[in-house]
Parts: sequence; C-alpha cells; structure tokens
Amino acid sequence: MAQYEVVKAVFEADRPLSRQEIIQKVDLHKSSIGAGIKETLDHGYIVKTEKGYETAPDFDQKRLESIRPKSIDELKDS
Repeated sequence: MAQYEVVKAVFEADRPLSRQEIIQKVDLHKSSIGAGIKETLDHGYIVKTEKGYETAPDFDQKRLESIRPKSIDELKDS
C-alpha cells in the first residue's frame, strides 16, 4: 500500500517532490513511507533527481493503475 501511495503522490505532483513533501502528502507512518520510497525506487517507478523524486520517464497512468491495491470485490470479479 505504501508503494502505491508514494507513487501516486509523485505521479500527481506538477514538479519533483522532496522526501519531506512525500511524507506530508501520504497519510501513513513515516517509516512505511520511507520503505515505500525505497521499494518504488527499486522497482523503477520513481527516480531521484537533484530536484527531488519524480516518476520514471516510462511511468504512466496505466502502470499506476496496475499497482493500485484492489478491493475484495474487484478481486472477486477478476
């Protein structure tokens, strides 16, 4: 879940975000957000630049949707 929330915050931002800005935007514990940032970097969803974190060049709405946690009803319909 942290992974999706981190990527979503970065994806929806109109500029690169600092670690602190991601923490402010995501309503999870700071340690969960830190783990989410590391995981999303490891998976190549976001990249760290000198301006902050931004989505990878090939990341799009379709990829964001693919990592979104699914509800039980959505899983039943699959």
